[in-house]
Amino acid sequence: MKPGIIGVVFFCGILSLGFGSCAYKKTPAFPVYTPAGSSSTLFGRSKNAAAGIIPLKGSKPLIYLFQKPLALPPDTSLEVEYGFRLEDGPAGDLKEWKDRYRIVLKVEGEAPWELPWDGVFLGAGETPEKITYGIPLLSPVIEKFSLTLETRENAGSSPAGGKNPVFQIRSLRFLPRWFGFIREGESAVTALRVTPFVSGEIPPGQGALSRPDQAAVIDPLPPYRAPGTVELSLYGSSSRFVVSAGKVRYEYTGGPENGPVRIPLGAFSPDIYPLVITGEGQIDTVHLAQAPGLPFPGAIPADPGIILVYDRTLWRDRRYEVFQWEHFPSVLIFDTADYAVQDRLFKRIAFFVEKKGVAGRLVGDQEMADIHGWNAHDYRAEDLAAFFTAARIKNFPLSPEEEELEIILRNAGILNPSGPGPGVGAVLSVSRESSDYLRGLFMVHEGFHGLFFIDPDFQEFCRRRWEGLNPAARRFLRSYFDYQGYDVDNTFLVINEFMAHCLQQPVSRVGWYFGEVLAGRINESSWRREVLPPMDEATGTWPDLSRAFTREAEALSSYVNRRWGFTAGRIRRLTATIQD
Repeated sequence: MKPGIIGVVFFCGILSLGFGSCAYKKTPAFPVYTPAGSSSTLFGRSKNAAAGIIPLKGSKPLIYLFQKPLALPPDTSLEVEYGFRLEDGPAGDLKEWKDRYRIVLKVEGEAPWELPWDGVFLGAGETPEKITYGIPLLSPVIEKFSLTLETRENAGSSPAGGKNPVFQIRSLRFLPRWFGFIREGESAVTALRVTPFVSGEIPPGQGALSRPDQAAVIDPLPPYRAPGTVELSLYGSSSRFVVSAGKVRYEYTGGPENGPVRIPLGAFSPDIYPLVITGEGQIDTVHLAQAPGLPFPGAIPADPGIILVYDRTLWRDRRYEVFQWEHFPSVLIFDTADYAVQDRLFKRIAFFVEKKGVAGRLVGDQEMADIHGWNAHDYRAEDLAAFFTAARIKNFPLSPEEEELEIILRNAGILNPSGPGPGVGAVLSVSRESSDYLRGLFMVHEGFHGLFFIDPDFQEFCRRRWEGLNPAARRFLRSYFDYQGYDVDNTFLVINEFMAHCLQQPVSRVGWYFGEVLAGRINESSWRREVLPPMDEATGTWPDLSRAFTREAEALSSYVNRRWGFTAGRIRRLTATIQD
């Protein structure tokens, strides 16, 4: 039988215990952690209650009473940490005892809950050294509760021989409500933290992977569900997770070296249950809780794949939202409502940092009004600091959005928080005005720029690839960047763009992109054609460019794969799809 809410018959029986019938009154030997701002002393109403022990033969209920009713914040759980032991040593196999008895916790005014003996219902069969069970509470106060050893229906006789096991409370905590499990230990689970409404049994038709190594399903009853948006964290040895949440499916590709996977506020719709998580490999953590509120403009940590599908109705400012790249926290990513908002934030910076003929100069609104900026942006801390320092020295009027941007960058440490000069990191931007295809392409392109800005080893590798590139291919690409309006005298910028143009699509498309698309654009300009190698008349393409840049994309893709687990055309670890 799974742990969880048990029957009404028991509920009525527990009320007859008479919480106040015992004269014994002593504070427990185990620690009790009450919510911040709430205080009330807990008393055990018997010696065993004060000690927190239930011998698994002939024991009476453990009854507890607070000195005064304990006020609880909304959406609180009571977490009971406990374990099993023999009377004079560690517990052995408890299966026979588990088959005969159940241990039930009852808070006055709440439904009763059966505490798990082990992690069998999650696929972790052994009995951990300690278990923590987080019981969701609905009442605004708690005054009395009990723990009772009950004989199961149709239970056999008590196990014969040996010494009796003992149930031992280790601590009680009142914490914000969550659902899921966290387990510790490698070859064996040594500690299990778990809640109700979670199991390893996938409902029919709900499986996200056909043959998962492990699964977890969370499906709370409606009264216990978080009233607002939720956030999910996952961790384990699995290199692939799939999360099915209502109509949205998230697929994670990475590994434990990348740290926890988080699907934050704004990534889930309200109707997500049953939430089904499947993995190729072990899942050690599944943690679902109400998403914490984050005041604007504090950045929301998120994977680029989440940002692309984030619910815009949950943006904290209708003009733009600010994200922090979860696995590279020194990189901020702005998603803007349209190109006009994006221009007000970044267009002048683009001219100052990258545009030929005006780089290093502050350009007025009228001068740049009829000149296209970019549809996506990327800037490192050093160039951002130079821009805002120049504006301050010249008393140059900035737009309200640029002033907001400076504050956000200082708060994030990308600009020096306490004075002029750079901090550490970079800022990127995409826009909702771009098509879904372009948003995905721009996110990859800008994401690799962000890694280039923050990683000197990556910069050095890209520099060597650029300098080793065939001179004809290098001459062609410089001409193309000049055609696009880049300041090609800025070698750092040229190398950065060379890398991002190679990596923005899968390697299989690089030959087509350089040897047909970009070369075709250059071929349309009569005075630029001289930079092109011979064209293949039969195909109308430039195979020398295709081969040269495919080699570079393969080398760069291999590097980012070894370094971060990415590949050409993919910089997100979470991919979202909408299911019918």
